[in-house]
Amino acid sequence: MYEDITCVFFIPVLPLVMLIAGAVVWRKPPAYKGYGYKTARSESSPEAWAAAQLLCGRLLVLSHLPLLLMSVAAVVIAVAVSIRESTAVIMTVAAVFVQLAVLFTALGMTERTLRRQ
Repeated sequence: MYEDITCVFFIPVLPLVMLIAGAVVWRKPPAYKGYGYKTARSESSPEAWAAAQLLCGRLLVLSHLPLLLMSVAAVVIAVAVSIRESTAVIMTVAAVFVQLAVLFTALGMTERTLRRQ
């Protein structure tokens, strides 16, 4: 029944992964220059590293939780109304573009904050 629209089941994957990663980095920041948000600015000092981990983690959680809920709702709607395969592909691609835009916005906000400090 769902063979033609299996791609829509991948819509919640990116928000889920970013939500988990953000929660881990926000709640248990990694040691200096360990895993986590790694850029030249974040690695410039231990203080910048700590600030980047907390800010990026918080931004990822706060931005990807609503995305995850909307993604799950999109999958439920797609299954409920039995969308066509072409519509499922377009819907999946559009959702991934929106999710990536939100991700890169969060990363840009983190970099801008680090630059101002």
